[in-house]
Amino acid sequence: MKISDIQKISNHISTKKHKYSQKEYLCKVEELKSCCMNFLDMTNEKIHVYMKMFNELIEEISLVIKNKFPNDNSVCFYNKMVKNHLKKYSSEPLLIFLKYIYTNDKYRQYIIEGNDVFFTKNKEIDNDKNIKEILMFKSYWNKLNDVDKDLIKNIMKTMVEICTNYVIDADNGNIVTNILLSYP
Repeated sequence: MKISDIQKISNHISTKKHKYSQKEYLCKVEELKSCCMNFLDMTNEKIHVYMKMFNELIEEISLVIKNKFPNDNSVCFYNKMVKNHLKKYSSEPLLIFLKYIYTNDKYRQYIIEGNDVFFTKNKEIDNDKNIKEILMFKSYWNKLNDVDKDLIKNIMKTMVEICTNYVIDADNGNIVTNILLSYP
């Protein structure tokens, strides 16, 4: 069921409330609540999938760097740290990316365009302490070949797409939650 369907049902119940008997009204409300709960369950499943996909992409970037620089201690440490962090705090990377990169129109546009301004040394981006760890690969950017650079750019674009879907579904979930809470 789509959010628009739930909204239509809710509006119908609200506008026709006076035409229903108490029993009919309560039955309609229960049907609506059931639809809302099913929608929220599906939304939560999707959000968990987004987080899992996002974390897999972070691991993929980490592995690209590790495979290129297997003897670099900081890369090995970073790779282990990423794996441990993703296990303990699976929702955090997407939320940090969302808050500090995705919501920054300039950063998001750079990623979508594959603009090297974002991926190379850039004081504004590099000095942003909130995103430094997520973008650790930037300090190795000039040492990567074009194939690896393109791979990382495409991964980052996919991360932006995941965030877009996450935002849409989270917003829809909030709308449905409000509908659900508006009925006794």
